[in-house]
Amino acid sequence: MNDIDLSYENYIKYATVEKTCNRIDNKYTGFKNADCVILSIENKEINFRTLEHFEQVEHCYPIILLRSPYSNFSSVWKVYGKNKSKLSDIITLWKKYAEIFSNENNSFVKILYDEYSKNDSYMTNVFERLELPVDIKNIQKEHRIQYQESYFNNQNDARQVYTTIDTCIFKDDEVFTKIVSEKEIETLWERVKTTHLKNINT
Repeated sequence: MNDIDLSYENYIKYATVEKTCNRIDNKYTGFKNADCVILSIENKEINFRTLEHFEQVEHCYPIILLRSPYSNFSSVWKVYGKNKSKLSDIITLWKKYAEIFSNENNSFVKILYDEYSKNDSYMTNVFERLELPVDIKNIQKEHRIQYQESYFNNQNDARQVYTTIDTCIFKDDEVFTKIVSEKEIETLWERVKTTHLKNINT
């Protein structure tokens, strides 16, 4: 269930409803006897009070997925037609997510999308942390699907990670660079990389 409003009440309700589809956007659907259930929220504030209720669910993993700010912001700038207001909203949310991501004292399983999308070893590590069976062929298939669903024209661009403003696709767009050139963003991004990748490699 993708891009929903997180609700423990709806989770309990639909757990008893027969499953009719494998994926649905923007609403809940039945998942009785499903092997795995993913509830995904996108570009929304995280309601920690609601999240606490899911601690009662066995084998439930709260996951936070974070993308490089310059990759994230470039995508938003492209997809929303260079909408400055939308970009500003996403920047605000990204900062909040980055603060959560870099906090080592919470229970989130943290996934850095830029590593997950191009690094099979990292993806394997994610599967292990979630106690999921690791199948390298399926991992490689997942990477191919990500490329096919991308709006980029070739695989190299689809797997490109913009780690700085100077390397991102809109580096010559003065309006874009003026909006995203914040020291706070740069500092948070460095902290995310330092804390997360250090923990993954130890």
